[in-house]
Amino acid sequence: MTNVEGCRQTDDVVELLKQLANANRLAIISSLLEGPRSVTELELVLSIRQPTLSQQITSLREAGIIEGHREGRHIIYSLVDERTTTVMRFLANIYPDMIPEQVRILPPFGYIDCAKLPDMIVNMRLSMQDAS
Repeated sequence: MTNVEGCRQTDDVVELLKQLANANRLAIISSLLEGPRSVTELELVLSIRQPTLSQQITSLREAGIIEGHREGRHIIYSLVDERTTTVMRFLANIYPDMIPEQVRILPPFGYIDCAKLPDMIVNMRLSMQDAS
């Protein structure tokens, strides 16, 4: 509990900022700003190892920031907290490179065959290297 009298939402703000203060969680949330993503997509696009990704997704789910649902073999995550979305869009305006290019150009889940995803990621990374 906070000692700030009359500020009932202070605890909520502190919890949101704690969630955003982790680089992996920030990357996950940034990716989900562009649309729902499967765990496979998040893992490959963000280059976050599966155990770390699972831990951070659990934290975000418990905080009520994201939700997941099953579609076939895939668990699809999306942002569900409008306050987080508003804060992240604000941050993205200030820091336009906060959302990695490979996330911005990847279509939302359901528009691509996940079996082809690893090849797509490799090709995106190679084209980004060629552009630099």
